[in-house]
Amino acid sequence: MKRFLGVATVIGICALALTASAGNLNTSGKCPGNKACELGLDSTTSLSLNTDGADLSVDATSNTLILTATTTGSATFTGADAATPANTIFDTTGAGTVQVGSADVTAATIVTDGGTITFDGSILALLKVSSAASGTLSTNRITLLTATGDYTLPDCEVGDIGTWYTLVVRDASETASILLADATDVINYSGITPAAGDELDSPTAGATTAGSTVTIVCTQADVFSVIHAVGTWVDGGSS
Repeated sequence: MKRFLGVATVIGICALALTASAGNLNTSGKCPGNKACELGLDSTTSLSLNTDGADLSVDATSNTLILTATTTGSATFTGADAATPANTIFDTTGAGTVQVGSADVTAATIVTDGGTITFDGSILALLKVSSAASGTLSTNRITLLTATGDYTLPDCEVGDIGTWYTLVVRDASETASILLADATDVINYSGITPAAGDELDSPTAGATTAGSTVTIVCTQADVFSVIHAVGTWVDGGSS
């Protein structure tokens, strides 16, 4: 874009009616149909869109607004008012819904400085459920037994605190032994005093075994804690 004596000319990109007033360049009009419009250049350091307080609308036929970073860094939306960082609100008009993420998003994280995260209304979470005859238990997932077998808890280190594992016994004829990948870890369970490296065994096979369940959480380095159990799980000794 070139500007000479208050007259602005757009070269080869987009036909806009441009005027200069009081040192500011104002635009009006629309781009021709089936054309791409560009504001700014690779060397532009900032670009501001201002109104007198009215809404700023983006009209896209595909109903999609995409922010594409020109580097490999994150694309960031930040809210600020005229003086300080401001509350940032994502909203929809009327009684619509707001969605964060889509089916191919691998993770979504909410981060604060230690402040409160508030939810007003019900929280619907779709739990991950899998089935297995044996093997290493999947983190933050419900595993349904398909046969009697040994199931291993991954190592519990500082970076794993908060991860959980739930195992459900399917049939009365099936039993499970929960082993530890790291023999220095321990599974704390009310009513028993296991030693480091001891496995946790499901109730003995019988009429009441089906539905036996245990949820185990990594609560501190080298320590797993049973926070919920159905049926009487027992210390199986060293594995």
